[in-house]
Parts: sequence; C-alpha cells; structure tokens
Amino acid sequence: MKKIGFLFMAAVAFTAVSCSAEADENENEDQAKDVAVTYTLDAANSSLGWANAPHEGLVSISEGSITMDGDKLTSGSFTIDMNSLTSTDLPADKASYFAGHLTGN
Repeated sequence: MKKIGFLFMAAVAFTAVSCSAEADENENEDQAKDVAVTYTLDAANSSLGWANAPHEGLVSISEGSITMDGDKLTSGSFTIDMNSLTSTDLPADKASYFAGHLTGN
C-alpha cells in the first residue's frame, strides 16, 4: 500500500513533460480540433518530481505518450523506473538510504 500511495504522490507532483506532436502541420486550427493527435514524451527533456513530505526528488521516465481528440484526453501511457528514484533534498548518504527505503531495496 505504501508504494501505491507513493506512486500517486509522484503522479501528483509531475513537474514537467516535453512532448512532440505526430500531426500534419499543414492542417488548419479548425481541422486539428477534430483529429486525434498523439503526443510523444521527449524523455531527455522531461522530469517527474515526487514529494513525500517533507522530502522530494526525481524519478526517470523512459517513454510515454498521450492521445488527444480535440481537447479531450483519450489515452495515455508512461513508463517510470521507480528504481531510479533520487532524493534532491538530502545529503548523498541519507538520500541513498531513503531511496532504498521507498523502493524496498
């Protein structure tokens, strides 16, 4: 249960995602609203922040995408490596221990 709550907190603390659209750039704005568009995560320029009061940190996102139909989200998928969890507010020795505690390692 602790991991589910942590994953939820990580999702809530989502900080920044860069995406690129796979859509025909020649379409006008009105047509684009009626066409499903898939946005693919730019993993190199994206991060996912987590917060477990009072601590915070980052985890790696290896891939992801969402599909929008106009302004409606129709699907999405992200792959997050929970073993990449790092703490950004603790000294290195304590961060390593804390990360192991949260990941069960």
